[in-house]
Amino acid sequence: PLLQTIRAWSLPTALLGSFALFLHMCHYFPKERPDLLRRKWIRIGGYTFLIVSFFGIRFLPGWGPPAIIIANGLYVFIVPVLFRKEVPADYKKMNKVVKWTGLAVGIASIAFGVIVPNLGGVQVLKWLSMYSIVLLALPISYLYTINRYRLMNLTLRIRRNVQYSFV
Repeated sequence: PLLQTIRAWSLPTALLGSFALFLHMCHYFPKERPDLLRRKWIRIGGYTFLIVSFFGIRFLPGWGPPAIIIANGLYVFIVPVLFRKEVPADYKKMNKVVKWTGLAVGIASIAFGVIVPNLGGVQVLKWLSMYSIVLLALPISYLYTINRYRLMNLTLRIRRNVQYSFV
């Protein structure tokens, strides 16, 4: 029973927490956004929405969970759109790869959610393995952006690392 309780609470926590953390991450990556940082209501609203939504999902039957997830998604994706005119040009340039990769992964996630429940057996495993490869695109896009624009004062010394690995 303890494992079932942990599983029942961890999925909504992870799902709803991802919305709030994504919104918070938009304030700092790939470059700090002072226009969003000075508006503390955005971050506070995201985490408040997380708490309210969490209890709504746990205690509202039927249509509650899908409506809450959609509302969270709308809040997280509409707020940055409201302030898109204040976005510096270099932020747009740096964020292009991450933005398009995220959009592609989001579309793949929707397709996965629509197609896989209708399948069974080995087909589910095939789609799941393909989906895991698609999900790898997100961290790869972040690593690409960090390396390409030398963010966080990281200098990747690939040649030296390869030499050390051969030694």
